[in-house]
Amino acid sequence: MSIPKKGSFLLNLDDDQFRWIAKGKDGKTEIKVQLNEVPDGQMLVGIAPKVFQNRMVEDLIDKGIELGWSPMDWDDNLVLQYRKGQWVQPRD
Repeated sequence: MSIPKKGSFLLNLDDDQFRWIAKGKDGKTEIKVQLNEVPDGQMLVGIAPKVFQNRMVEDLIDKGIELGWSPMDWDDNLVLQYRKGQWVQPRD
């Protein structure tokens, strides 16, 4: 499911344009990111503290790409959690 244009933001990073949206959920902030040109590609989901800064989204994208996020391909969401100042994969 693609991120709606209403209420979302665009971020240009390394010649790519990403669309992202943040919503409060269970006392945390859920950030969803996708490549703007491929709205049905793999989504990156970040779980952040309730209060977060927009600059954290760029770090989320960089870490997602480092961990194999492939926004051009269809796949299950890649979920990362913000802990101790960095994005990590959640422990099960």
